[in-house]
Formats: sequence, structure tokens, C-alpha cells
Amino acid sequence: MNAKPPHNIDKRLVRCLKCGNEFWLHVEHVCFMKDYSQFGETTILYDLVNQVLDAGGDVPPVAVEIGAGDGYHLSNIRGLMEHGWDGWQYDFDPAGPALVVQEYVNAENVNGLTPFRAGWGVGVLSIDVDGNDYWIWKALLSEPSLVCIEFNPTLAGCVTIPYDPKHVWNKADNYFGASFGALRALGRAKGYKLLAKTHCNLIFARHELWPDPEPWLEHELVACFPASDKLFLSL
Repeated sequence: MNAKPPHNIDKRLVRCLKCGNEFWLHVEHVCFMKDYSQFGETTILYDLVNQVLDAGGDVPPVAVEIGAGDGYHLSNIRGLMEHGWDGWQYDFDPAGPALVVQEYVNAENVNGLTPFRAGWGVGVLSIDVDGNDYWIWKALLSEPSLVCIEFNPTLAGCVTIPYDPKHVWNKADNYFGASFGALRALGRAKGYKLLAKTHCNLIFARHELWPDPEPWLEHELVACFPASDKLFLSL
């Protein structure tokens, strides 16, 4: 990992004027030359990693992305990989370079992925599979330092799609993923604090790496997809 830039130790919750994201941020913010992620998630992750390192915490420079697409477009870890991190990317239909491992990841096989099976320390995990996101994280035995996971911005309460190991989103309605409330509750149950929210991703850190109180983050529903007539599971 590259040498850390100087930081002011004062932390504050700010809203980015460019994208509207809210996250804890040093006065001097670190920006990537190129951030492939959709709403600046990589830049947020990198800043949070540096805050943890500055405070004496340990974040292994290893990133795993489940739902990586072609490995570049909308990738949450490609920027980290280009800054010296080891990266493992998985997608059931990568449609890109061979560096993305073709694998349909679900709750049954997530713990068998190489970085987890080998017991390596993982600094950042990204999950964006448009479906079983909640169930994959719930099944995962490894405890990455930070987790970036997609939530469904159209859903209220604490709900998710029922588990279907072969689920594929039809891209025509909102029958995918889990709500903000469901993933926040799962993160807390697994020992994480929710530190940042973008339009459709939540970023968590292990509680022992972030002694400060969890910031107050809320979600306003966004009707960006037609409502499905299928039933969601209340948790």
C-alpha cells in the first residue's frame, strides 16, 4: 500500500458537494486519480482505511469483490488494486478480462472462495450481486475490516428477498437485494458499525477498529424501479 498522506486527526461527518454522499472524513480528503466506483465508494473506503491506520488499527491490503462485472466499470476495489492492494474479483458473468474469476457466489460457496478458504486477512469486502447480498454476508465466516455492500434504495423497513441460491435480477423491477434497515441490523449483529452511505451502498467497519460512536445515517426511499408483485421477507 502506498505511504499514507498527512491527515488532520479531527474527524467530522460531511456531505460531499460533488455526489451528495455522507461519510466521516478528515479535513484533508484523499482523492483517487480515477475512481471506478459508481458513487465514490472507493474514495470513501480509502479514506476510512487511512483513518483506521492512523489510529493504530490493522487493515490488511487485500480486497475481495463479489459482483465485479468486468473488473473496472463500477468496481469498488479496482482503485485500491491500482494503489498496490491485492485484489480478488468474482462475477457469474464477468464479460471482461480473465482477471475476474467466473463464479456464481451464494451462501453455500462464499466461504470456499480462495481468500476466505485460505484464511487470509481481508481489508475490504465489496458485495454487489443484485440479489442475495444479505444472505452472502450473513453466511460469511470471515471478518473483513471494512465491508461495502449494496442495499435496495426502494425498500423500507427491515426486509430482503427470500434466499434463492440461483437468483438473477431481471432488471425490470425492484425485486433484488435487501433494505437499508436489514443490512444495518445484520452489520451490527456481526460486530460492525455503519460509517457511510451512498445512493445504494453501505460501508461498515469492524467495531474494534472504530471506537467513535456510529454516525446517525438515515435513508429516504427512492422509487428508481417499478415495484415487484413478489413478496419480500421481513426480518
